[in-house]
Amino acid sequence: MENHGILVNPYRRSIRCPGFFGARIRPGTAGSMQGGVGDAILTYPGKGFYAVGDGSDRNPRAVRRVMERFVEMLDLLPGLRPEQIYKKEEAADIRESVLMAAAMMIRDLYPSDGCTFTGILLFQTEDSGRKGLLFHAGDSLLYRIDARSGEARRLTENNFWFLGRTDRFSQVEEIPLEGSSRLLLATDGLSTLLPPGGANGTILGELCCRHPAEEVPDLLFDRYDRPGEGLDDAAILCLDPAGQRGGGHPIILGGTGAEEERRRKRTFEECPPEDGYRNILPEGTQGPRDTDQAESTGFRGQ
Repeated sequence: MENHGILVNPYRRSIRCPGFFGARIRPGTAGSMQGGVGDAILTYPGKGFYAVGDGSDRNPRAVRRVMERFVEMLDLLPGLRPEQIYKKEEAADIRESVLMAAAMMIRDLYPSDGCTFTGILLFQTEDSGRKGLLFHAGDSLLYRIDARSGEARRLTENNFWFLGRTDRFSQVEEIPLEGSSRLLLATDGLSTLLPPGGANGTILGELCCRHPAEEVPDLLFDRYDRPGEGLDDAAILCLDPAGQRGGGHPIILGGTGAEEERRRKRTFEECPPEDGYRNILPEGTQGPRDTDQAESTGFRGQ
């Protein structure tokens, strides 16, 4: 498949990379004050970085701005190659470079409109295998799930830190990832999406045991969503780190303002999309790319 197998479903506001990840945004049924979608997802296979975040109703595009800055920061790190297996000294240099660049970028954002943020950088080392470098602030979530046993462990802690209103992350740590590990990143809308008791990881563990990572976000929404109940925006990203491959450009879902949502609605009224996945990000495309004319944009690295 072209573009490293990235498939897009504009109807569902979702993307898939078979064997590696799936991601989906669901706008809140209550709607924000400004009519935008404040939740967002960033996937950047070419740098091995993946994130979710939640902006405010007052400025739902704040989270997109933070993610765009992350893309710019990662593009300035030429040594960051997800397909490479780093020697111990090389891995230490990469960690230091990423941590320093992220810290400087966050300080540069302060003070401004804030958002929650949970991101993970995937990389491999010769001495200790596959790792994830976690960056977290706010009440978004990261679960590590064992696809063999179904055991799910939440790795992030809720707090009131918001990027743009603070000059550092509340959590930065390195996470070991075994071959059976799955990662599920979500905004706080996950807690209202799942039935009572589901957010403790039981349902997440069962899904990751029985289905590939790219199917999990759709399954969660299709089985447990409750339209019409005034729910918050929700964003879910599920990764199988062992399926990581090199290459692939950044895509951001969500983080839209009211005008972008109105434009999307008009476009879909004129030409209703089918509920299906297709490749609309062919190799060789230059410049920014709207994958559904309004809310998921692919950014080409310079």
